Amino acid sequence: YKRKKPPPDVQNVIDPAESHVRHHFDEIEFHPDKEIQEETELYCQPREKWKIFSSKLNPGFFLILNVFSPEDQYYWIRQCLTKYTSNRYRRNIDAHSNIEDWYSHVLADNNKGDIDKLRWSTLGYHHNWDTKVYDESDKGEFPSDLAKLSSHIVQALGYQRYKAEAAIVNYYPENTTLSGHTDHSEHNLSAPLVSISFGQSGIFLLGGKSLDVSPSAYLLKSGYVAVMTKEARLCYHAVPKILVDPSLVPDMIPEKAEQYDGSKLDQSFTETSTTVDHENFSAKKMKLETENRKDASDNSSAREEDNSETCRFISDYLKNHRINLNIRQVNQI
Repeated sequence: YKRKKPPPDVQNVIDPAESHVRHHFDEIEFHPDKEIQEETELYCQPREKWKIFSSKLNPGFFLILNVFSPEDQYYWIRQCLTKYTSNRYRRNIDAHSNIEDWYSHVLADNNKGDIDKLRWSTLGYHHNWDTKVYDESDKGEFPSDLAKLSSHIVQALGYQRYKAEAAIVNYYPENTTLSGHTDHSEHNLSAPLVSISFGQSGIFLLGGKSLDVSPSAYLLKSGYVAVMTKEARLCYHAVPKILVDPSLVPDMIPEKAEQYDGSKLDQSFTETSTTVDHENFSAKKMKLETENRKDASDNSSAREEDNSETCRFISDYLKNHRINLNIRQVNQI
């Protein structure tokens, strides 16, 4: 599948969205949560809309579709590109640069060449690429929103006791790959691995516990969630090819995305004083409301300009990049 000229034949790549390959899967019902949270707080769709497919070719491997609306996808893509790329987390570019905020840095025209230098960011426990070991003394913050989403996903498969503690965000430019490997660094190898894809599609190869097993090829589109559990948890897997189709980008960007910043609207007027001077209250309130409306208008214009710039950047980035969020539990709980 790494072949460039001629391009590889992808007819045998399995996409569960296609009905003619459904015989490779069992469609299963989700497990209800004991204490379910509102999906609006998790930036995903209600579970009733999800489609959960269990692979017959690779037992323990699940593909979940319809987890995210376009608005949800945009939220997570924005997190990956504007939040998880800051030096609050560990990145591959830290070894050879002093860039604090990658996103702000690459917005400048003279820094566009640094866009594809970012290849990964680690959240929570930092993976040591040399020793393949997680160390208690080497960890940072794990985003609470991503932790909640990850738990919500695996609970749908029956894993009620799960704690997301580490994540690797992979940034794939066109023509990049991920070599075959197994994930065995975690202290708890029974907890599932969660992999969320955004942007361009990728071919995902999943084999067995030895390289002698011929792998199956799956298509991971934007918004697909892959979960590796039980016997699939320690199997060899790889991403040999990114399939670039810029025409798919509009499906990942919701309408009026330039107005969206993922936060709730602030109230434009909040009365904080509990002591009221009735004689002057109306005049003071009118003046304050006028000032607040002006400030709100100025802030709104600034937010719209900032959001428009972010939306343009994300749209351009997605035309030839894939983003993968790989989340795991490290310890026993």
